[in-house]
Amino acid sequence: MCCTMVSFQIPAVINIQGTELVIQSVVDQIFPNLLPILLTFGCFKAINKGAKPIVIMLLFMVVGVIGKIAGIF
Repeated sequence: MCCTMVSFQIPAVINIQGTELVIQSVVDQIFPNLLPILLTFGCFKAINKGAKPIVIMLLFMVVGVIGKIAGIF
């Protein structure tokens, strides 16, 4: 269920000697929907360790905005 409700993709492209390597396609070939699952389990583990959900949501917002400005996400 978390794979259908969580969307997390990396649009970064690496150029290796004139050949473009799309990171998201490599990750999807190894294990499809790996990033949403890791993100969900990371949140679950943080909440179990005592992190407040509002802090996690604010952290996601800050990282998302910074990542979008930097061109990572």
